[in-house]
Amino acid sequence: MSSAIEITDASKHDVSAITSIFKDTIRHINCKDYTQAQIEVWTSSADDIEKWLQRINDLYFIVASLDKTIVGFPYLTNGNYTQTQ
Repeated sequence: MSSAIEITDASKHDVSAITSIFKDTIRHINCKDYTQAQIEVWTSSADDIEKWLQRINDLYFIVASLDKTIVGFPYLTNGNYTQTQ
């Protein structure tokens, strides 16, 4: 078992893990800051798989893995804005 986090470019094969982390973060970390209705709208955006694939293909999008399990991700838009989960 390795304890080092591995950083790699995201691929289309990572979409399921990425969207799962996205939803879980909103539902468990951000839940104190938003209403249930806001959370449901926000998490539903994870269902747009084509949009996630477009982000992976068009943006600087990487994943962090621990023991071959994706545990987080960031991506850059416009070369300088970071979305991190």
